[in-house]
Amino acid sequence: MPVSDSLASHLPPIAQHCDSICQALAENDMVILEAPPGAGKSTFLPLQLLKQASRQQQKILLLEPRRLAARNVAAFLAQQLGEPLGQTVGLRMRQETKVSDKTRIEVVTEGVLTRLLQSDPELNGIGLVIFDEFHERSLHADLGLALSVDVQQGLRDDLKILVMSATLEGMALQERFPEAALVQCEGRSYPVEVFYQGRDRRQPLAPQMVKLTEQALLESDGSVLVFLPGMFEIQQLQRQLTERLAHHTTLDSSTIEVTPLYGSLDPKAQRQAIAPAADGKRKVVLATNVAETSLTIDGISVVVDSGLHRQASYHHKIGHTRLDTQEISQASATQRAGRAGRLMPGRAYRLWSEELHSRKAKQSLPEIQSADLSALVLELAMWGVTCPEDLTWLDLPDPSLWQSAVARLQQYQAIDGEGRITAHGQALAKVGASPEVAHMLVWAVSNATNQSALKPTELALPESSLLDTAAAVAVLMEEPLPKQPFADDLGRWLDWLTDTGEPHQAMRRRLQQRAQQLKRQTVSGAAASWKASLFNHDYAALLVAIAYPDWIAGVRGQQYLTARGFGANLAENSRHQNAEWLAVASLRDSHSGNPLVSLAAPLSLSLVEAHCDSLIEERQEIGWDARQERVTATEGRYLGKLPLTTKPLQIPVSDPRWQQGVLAGIAARGVDKLPWTPALRNWQQRVLMAQRYLTVDNWPDVSDQRLAADWQWLAPFITDVRHPNKLTETILRQALHSLLDWSLAQLLDKQLPTHYQAPTGSRIAIQYQQGEAPRIAVRMQEMYGQHDSPKVAGSVGVVVELLSPAGRPLQVTRDLAAFWQGSYRDVQKEMKGRYPKHYWPDDPAAAEATRKTKRAMGKQ
Repeated sequence: MPVSDSLASHLPPIAQHCDSICQALAENDMVILEAPPGAGKSTFLPLQLLKQASRQQQKILLLEPRRLAARNVAAFLAQQLGEPLGQTVGLRMRQETKVSDKTRIEVVTEGVLTRLLQSDPELNGIGLVIFDEFHERSLHADLGLALSVDVQQGLRDDLKILVMSATLEGMALQERFPEAALVQCEGRSYPVEVFYQGRDRRQPLAPQMVKLTEQALLESDGSVLVFLPGMFEIQQLQRQLTERLAHHTTLDSSTIEVTPLYGSLDPKAQRQAIAPAADGKRKVVLATNVAETSLTIDGISVVVDSGLHRQASYHHKIGHTRLDTQEISQASATQRAGRAGRLMPGRAYRLWSEELHSRKAKQSLPEIQSADLSALVLELAMWGVTCPEDLTWLDLPDPSLWQSAVARLQQYQAIDGEGRITAHGQALAKVGASPEVAHMLVWAVSNATNQSALKPTELALPESSLLDTAAAVAVLMEEPLPKQPFADDLGRWLDWLTDTGEPHQAMRRRLQQRAQQLKRQTVSGAAASWKASLFNHDYAALLVAIAYPDWIAGVRGQQYLTARGFGANLAENSRHQNAEWLAVASLRDSHSGNPLVSLAAPLSLSLVEAHCDSLIEERQEIGWDARQERVTATEGRYLGKLPLTTKPLQIPVSDPRWQQGVLAGIAARGVDKLPWTPALRNWQQRVLMAQRYLTVDNWPDVSDQRLAADWQWLAPFITDVRHPNKLTETILRQALHSLLDWSLAQLLDKQLPTHYQAPTGSRIAIQYQQGEAPRIAVRMQEMYGQHDSPKVAGSVGVVVELLSPAGRPLQVTRDLAAFWQGSYRDVQKEMKGRYPKHYWPDDPAAAEATRKTKRAMGKQ
């Protein structure tokens, strides 16, 4: 029903659009709703949709991208109805379920939807699926939408889908789903004044954020929301900021409450963080990007932004996804700043320069194009899909990530050579954990209940002990662990898991509950009762080796070599200094180039030979010895890239395998050591720009990262190269240019040319550099008569560096027309005196371009 003017001011902005949204859902299979944070799309709209007659007999699923948001949205909806959670409004997520037969709105995390779809593809009893905050583009959200659309098209033509997003910018939702109805809602927002403060990258982040937060507190009166990349940075800043406020001469620390907010924080502390400040007090909430759009924090009028976040990225070298600290996009910066303008005019302080802001990516890369896709491939195989093109995606999965995931699942024997799911794969998919963890748990079940299948080993494997240890190892691999002096010692972490007392007791209880859940999901009956007392440290290394066979590591000189072929180092405080073999469960970055082992257990090679013999093979290996700087050839027994027992193999340099050794040497040196020339780097940046702006064509990814991920692009061109030192610029140019077919090469030259023709006819080289706009340097007189700045790729402006007659820089501009009408006058006055023989017209936009002096031009 229409909202009266008297009520409108008390209702969220979405209230004015409820009727049109309901009408759109009645008439369309899918509705796309764009509404800014705070408009009420999560906390008001679902209850209004529930009132519609078509929903009376069917449930609504409301998907939230984060556990923190799901818990708080569900609690808020239930509170509005005056009911406890679990009645009309329910909550379902990992380790927490509150639903009943009265539940009609289920708030779930996105992974739960996949589980529901796999167990009941028709989604019986569900009439509407709502995807909230879809602009965050999580992997589960993209998968959930693709599967829901598949259900809608093949099984349930009455199923409705509502996709809600704070912004549609950068997403092709309407293009991908042209028949979907679009509803746009304006939110209530106030102006936010933005201040920039450049970050010194040579200095730690925390002290700079303390200083910027202090400035925000001094210059404003409201509560402050501080964005940081992760839990570690939050805890560090909380300590330093609290200490700074305690000794502050102007700010009263007793009136300022500093609270953390991140996903793994316990629910009580989360509620405290998002609650309004007490009377007479201000809050400083230190948050990850969980507070970017999914949550409303009362009383915030100031935002302090580090400009950083954690992004899941798949690293081909190590064969795993890591959370990397990266710069946020312009869209994320806008969303974060907007948190300060919900209730009143606000301020946003950014720890980066305005110039850097203009160079930030417009949008963050969706997880489906950056993260490990193993879980997604397994779910699709379970669904019966072996080719991603068989489903409708907003963005197709990245092909290289897809192939990496397929290879890993085939290694686990979860899918066959055709990509079809196996019985073992079906067992993994039902566990509700990552494929690595699920594979380890299912292996433990198989070996603990089938003693006759075991090969002789020094370990007896009693059923309950092996299963309980596997569940404990699993939770330690899943969760980010607090800092402890025993650092990388998995055995000590197992002991820690059963310690009592503070600190971290709440975290231990949560991990123990998760271990119980994992065991229950893997086995049934009495054996599903998890008992920490049955841990066996001797099993831990074997279980980790089962989960991460590529990370089994053997000592080689001063470092370890992994089965995947990359080197790894131990931290200085490592407890594994004397271990010959390690089963590695976690790695972290280091400044040395090789990753550091951050969680591992000493491994007996006899255990691997007894229980993981499928990982060991007899073969010939031709590779590159970095220490000797030469191609080497051996034959023997190998565990992946790890040699176990080998002997030299003599092969001639004419053997095609020799070139693979040369290629391995080139790869070991890295992309930056290739014989690049400025022209080739310019070509590379042109292709990358074409990939970004000329999206209708299938441009290859020629970034350094992609070139290093698979060196086969170079292999056909080094048949006569006997050593990496013999690789020439000519060979590199041929190999790179071969990545473009003839039509793309022609299009590249047309849309992103190497030179710009000035009005005088001069050919001016265009410089293409990573992360920067294209650039030319040209004498100012040669640009007379040119009204607009040059463009490439249709609409990309070229930065023009205007030079004096002596070739010295005078002005840099992105807007030539504005320069002619503006600051040119100052340049003209100065240059007339310095270069009187040259032409300095009063109206350069209408003047004749020239390379000559006034005398040569015949002008006075």
